[in-house]
Amino acid sequence: MLIVGCIARSLIVILGLLSFLSVAEQGIAADSDQVKKLLDLKECQKCDLSGAALKKADLQGAEMDYANIEKADLEGADLSFARLDEAHLSFVKASGANFKKAYIDHAEFDDAVFDNAVFRGADLGKGSLKRVKASSADFSNSKLKRTTWTDSTLIKTNFQSAILQDADFKNANLDGANFHGADISGGNFSGANLTGTNFRNAKLQQTKFENAQLKGAYFQGANLTYIEENNNPYMVDSGMRCQKLIEAGAIIDDTTKCRK
Repeated sequence: MLIVGCIARSLIVILGLLSFLSVAEQGIAADSDQVKKLLDLKECQKCDLSGAALKKADLQGAEMDYANIEKADLEGADLSFARLDEAHLSFVKASGANFKKAYIDHAEFDDAVFDNAVFRGADLGKGSLKRVKASSADFSNSKLKRTTWTDSTLIKTNFQSAILQDADFKNANLDGANFHGADISGGNFSGANLTGTNFRNAKLQQTKFENAQLKGAYFQGANLTYIEENNNPYMVDSGMRCQKLIEAGAIIDDTTKCRK
C-alpha cells in the first residue's frame, strides 16, 4: 500500500507539472484570430503575434505597427514594404526573410536571428538590435541612424551605402562586413572584431575604434577626420588616430582622409 501511495502522489505531481507547462505555453502563444486577421487583411496593429508560425508568409506591405511579434517564426517570410513602427521583434527567427524597404522605426530586435535576411532600403532608425545574429544579411542603402548592435554577430553582413550615424557596434563581430560608402559618423566600434571589414569611401568622422580588431580592415577613400563645433575639419588628432589604426593592422593609403 505504501508503494501504491507513493506512485499515486508522484503521478499527481507529474500531472500538475504538465498542466502548468501547458498553461504557460498557451500564455506565450499567438492569438489565432489575430494571426488570421494578419494573413487575410495584412493589417494587425497592436496585435499579439508572439510565437506565431509565419514561416514563408506573404506579408508584403502589411501594417503591423506596435505589434508584439516576439519569438515568432518569420523564416523566409516576405515583409517587404511592411510597416512595423515600434514593433517588438525580440527573439524572432527570421533567417532568409525579406524586409526590403520596410518601415521599422524604434523597433526592438534584441536576440533575433536574421541570417541571410534582406533589409535593403529599409528604415530601422533608433532600433535596438543587441545580440542579433545577422550574418550575410543585406542592410545596404538602409536608414540605420542611432541603431544599437552591441554584442551582435554580423559576419559578412552588407551595410554598403547605409546611413549609420551614431550607430553603436560595441563588441560586435563584423568579420568581413561591408561598409563601403556608408555614413557611420559618430559611430562606435569599440571592442569590435573588424578583421577584413570594408570601410572604403565610408564617412567615419568622430567614429570610435578603441580596442577593435582591425587586421586587414580596408579604409581606402574613407574620411577619418574630426569635426569641430564650427564644422571645420582638423587633422591633428585624426592623424594620430590613423597611425594607431595602421599599427593595429588596418589598410590606409593616400586616398584616406587623414594626416599620417
